[in-house]
Amino acid sequence: MSYTYTFAPRTRTAPPVPIVRLPQRQPLPMIVVPKKPPPPPPPEGMSRAIYNIIRSAAEHHRVTVAQMMGDNRHVPVVLARQEAWWRIWREHGYSYPRIGRLFKKDHTTVLYGVRKHQERVEAGAEEIASQKALTP
Repeated sequence: MSYTYTFAPRTRTAPPVPIVRLPQRQPLPMIVVPKKPPPPPPPEGMSRAIYNIIRSAAEHHRVTVAQMMGDNRHVPVVLARQEAWWRIWREHGYSYPRIGRLFKKDHTTVLYGVRKHQERVEAGAEEIASQKALTP
């Protein structure tokens, strides 16, 4: 038994597809982001690296460099100044008299500030270590 297949001729055609023209894409507007102005140059006789330490300590404590370099004795300014002294002493090996000359302070004031900041750093490290020991 064999089957014969016959196909009817196709009488209907698909309706034409309308061509839709999309509007041309407009270019995106250019957004101009202003560049940050370069940081001011360091004061005379101060290297860029030392000035960057002072600036970063000032930004961290939300005070100005002028307040740090002046005789302001408010707590945030003192903490920022002591942090800067400690970092300059530790990272660049400046002596206490040399740091004192940069800030127009006596070397014993710098010595006291570096020691106080070192105590705060060590206390923070001990606190972190104790928290890690308590955490399972």
